[in-house]
Amino acid sequence: MWWDHIFGTFHYDPDSPPMAYGVTDEVPQSFVMQQILPLVWIWRDVKAGTSRFFARLRPVRSLDAAD
Repeated sequence: MWWDHIFGTFHYDPDSPPMAYGVTDEVPQSFVMQQILPLVWIWRDVKAGTSRFFARLRPVRSLDAAD
């Protein structure tokens, strides 16, 4: 909450309380795993992005090309 006050993102409306908090993804119980999880998400995104990038670099073979 302090960070919200510092950065100006704090919002409190007693007439309209939030319906839900947090994230919808499964969060590990272990503190260490909670710290590692964002790095895993980043790694998956990077891995998928590099796979798509290198897939574009592969030469396209023509179907009627004789070998």
